[in-house]
Amino acid sequence: MMPRVVHVDGPAGPEREALAQGLMQALAQQGVAVGLLRANGEGVALSLPLEGGAGEALVGLRGLELVISLLPPGEGQETLSIEPGREAELAEELAARRAKSQGERRLTILADGKPVPAKPFVRDILANSLDGLLRPLHGIQGAGRLEIIIE
Repeated sequence: MMPRVVHVDGPAGPEREALAQGLMQALAQQGVAVGLLRANGEGVALSLPLEGGAGEALVGLRGLELVISLLPPGEGQETLSIEPGREAELAEELAARRAKSQGERRLTILADGKPVPAKPFVRDILANSLDGLLRPLHGIQGAGRLEIIIE
């Protein structure tokens, strides 16, 4: 399956690239397999977050879901504006769109209000297990968001 390409618009030059890198990292923390496409003087380069070394990057290439592009968009291609400090918010929005388009539940784990990184496999197992356990409860039907608080 071809990954979705989203062009980002924002400040020019290195600042836009730094913002796009921040967005890529925030999306990776959301469990989205993401890459960054940019011009490199000789052509184009695709960067992937490296968690487990080059071998995992090659596997990540096959599962790529979203490409953030710093290249000029073609006609009709999706473009998003990116502003400093909004990378996490934009990542949430893009991850939610991805989950909705795939018809799946998305899980965010917070510890004392801070996101806890988890691999997509772990997120999927937890989200689908909790969804299956909670679905029979009255009041759950039609809910777009479920919150569980453990103190």
